[in-house]
Amino acid sequence: MLAAEGIAIGAVRLDSDDLAAHARAVCAILDAAGQHNIRIIASGGLDEAALLEQRAAPIDGFGIGTSLTTSQDAPALDCAYKLLEYASRPRRKQAFRRFGADCTIAEDIVALADEALPGMPLLQPAMRGGRVLQNLPDLATARQHAAASLRRLPPALRDLWPHAVPVIISDRVRALAAHADADAPQS
Repeated sequence: MLAAEGIAIGAVRLDSDDLAAHARAVCAILDAAGQHNIRIIASGGLDEAALLEQRAAPIDGFGIGTSLTTSQDAPALDCAYKLLEYASRPRRKQAFRRFGADCTIAEDIVALADEALPGMPLLQPAMRGGRVLQNLPDLATARQHAAASLRRLPPALRDLWPHAVPVIISDRVRALAAHADADAPQS
């Protein structure tokens, strides 16, 4: 009926109750009408556990909002202190990413900025003196970069409960931390 009026439907959204049962019912209705290209999208309080429950349902995509932006089990912001200067001397860091033979991430190495270690340096200055140092990529370039980055994730890191990338701390960073700890006032 809507197609006769020039209205194309791209997707149906399901947002409550038993999403898998609703998806199967909607899929049957769409199939019976020959509408095989209309997608089924589910949303409504979904988190990683709910996604696992829905994986066998005929659902093409998920809308995740609150659970993506708010941690239900640990609603806190984890922070880390970054030592940039010690004894009036800069102590800038660099992270190097090494890839395995399969071109996926093998490990990251945290080092001092002046260390020359194998791997791709990850930290690049974005601003200096309040000015942007390089043009921002357009949307197509950003998407390509994101897709390439996802392909470089080992399979274990693509899981809902991923494993960590091994992180190695360089000897010079360890020595700097030990020096700073030795000079710290004792309470």
